[in-house]
Amino acid sequence: MIYPEIPSTFETKLTTLSPQIRERMAVYGSYLLLTEVESRLALAKEKLAFFQKKYNISLTNLNEKGLPEDADWKMHEDYVEWSGWQVSYDEARETLDALRGIVDTANVIPLAR
Repeated sequence: MIYPEIPSTFETKLTTLSPQIRERMAVYGSYLLLTEVESRLALAKEKLAFFQKKYNISLTNLNEKGLPEDADWKMHEDYVEWSGWQVSYDEARETLDALRGIVDTANVIPLAR
């Protein structure tokens, strides 16, 4: 996955915060991102299942066999879209696993107000 570059001034400002506050930011931010990533993952799963049902073959098997000789332009377009959804699924799964790792191992106690 390609991430935008973070300006060095932002990183410098983060280092002025205590390690506990930085950890809280990471954990709470991870909780917020979990919902977004879970939604992305669910949509990608839905799209992958749609194409697998439509063509009665998994993308993995289609990649191994190749497109049929008589594949029309629509199947070629679907293949490109299908492949894109697989990339989205893989990226969302990887991000979700990383976020869950952060949330599961964090030891964050809310600050008193």
